Amino acid sequence: MWDPRHQSLLLFLVAVKCLELKTSLLARQRGTQSSLDRLRALLRLIQGEQLLQVTMTTTNPAPLLAGPWTKPSVAAAHPTLQHPQGHN
Repeated sequence: MWDPRHQSLLLFLVAVKCLELKTSLLARQRGTQSSLDRLRALLRLIQGEQLLQVTMTTTNPAPLLAGPWTKPSVAAAHPTLQHPQGHN
């Protein structure tokens, strides 16, 4: 039979082990929750970007950079013709 002192010690060690396991599981849960929150934020960012692209495409089908940003120079407005050399 177990001596009451041994039983108390065993019970104490089991309780300590349970508390260590609980602490470890809570830490993992917090880390998992943090990762899940970051993933949700990333998904919201991606969905917002997709919504922005759909909105821009449906309201203005022309590309944003289609037109010139500066006034073209005289040389660009009147390009010189270059004749190809060496036709077969």
